[in-house]
Amino acid sequence: ASEKKLKELNKDLIWKQARLEEDLAAAADIQRSLLPRKINAIDRLAVAWKFKPCEKIGGDIFNMAQLDEDHWGIYMLDVSGHGVPAAMVAVSVFQNLHPQAGRILMRSADSQTARTMRSPAKVLEKLDLEYTFDRFNNFFTINYVILNAATGNFICSSAGHPPPIIIRQRGSIDLMISGSPPIGTRDLRLVEESVTFPEEKMKLNPGDKLVLYTDGVFEYQDRQGEFYGNKQFQQQLLDLKD
Repeated sequence: ASEKKLKELNKDLIWKQARLEEDLAAAADIQRSLLPRKINAIDRLAVAWKFKPCEKIGGDIFNMAQLDEDHWGIYMLDVSGHGVPAAMVAVSVFQNLHPQAGRILMRSADSQTARTMRSPAKVLEKLDLEYTFDRFNNFFTINYVILNAATGNFICSSAGHPPPIIIRQRGSIDLMISGSPPIGTRDLRLVEESVTFPEEKMKLNPGDKLVLYTDGVFEYQDRQGEFYGNKQFQQQLLDLKD
C-alpha cells in the first residue's frame, strides 16, 4: 500500500512539474513577443540585439520605439532577481514605457494630437515615483536614450545600470555615465533626499556603435568560477569594432 501511494504521489508530482514547465515556456514566449521586431527601415542606422535569459524568463527587457520622424527612444532595464516576479515587473515597466502610455511622450497643451518628447531624466523621475520598493518588492536599473537618427546626436540618462559604451570607428571606446541609484530604492534610502538623474549628450559619427547591455554579460562565470569581467568585455568590443 505504501509503495502504491508513493507511485501515485510521484506521478502527481511529475504531472505538476510538467504543467509548471509548460506555463513557464508560455510565459517566456509572451516575454519574447514584447521585444521589438527587426528594424531595417531606418536611414543611416542599423540595429541588432541578442536576448538570452539565464532562466526561461527573467527581469531583463528592452525596446526601441520611434518618437517622431527622426527620434527614437531606446531603453534597456534589468529587474533585480530572476524568474516570474522579476519578469512581471519588467512587463509592467514595458507597458508604462509604450509611446502611447504618456510616460515618454506628452500631449501638447495647445493640441489634442501633437505630442512632445519627455527628456530621459524626466522619464526616470516618473518611474522612480511610481515603482517604489514597498509596492513591488523589487527594484530595477535602466538606461534610457533618445537618439536622433538623422544627426547621430543622442541624450542618455541612467539609473544604476551598466554605462552605455560607444565604440568609435577609429578604434577607441567611450564609457558614459553610470547615473543615479536604481529605480525603486527611494524608500530604502536612509536619508531623505531628492534624487536627480543626470543626462549626458553624445554624438555618433559614421561607423560608430552604441552598445547597451546588462550585467549578465560581464558577470558571466565560466566553469572555474572566473567572471568574464568588464575589462575583457570592453576589449572584445574593440576587437569586434568593425
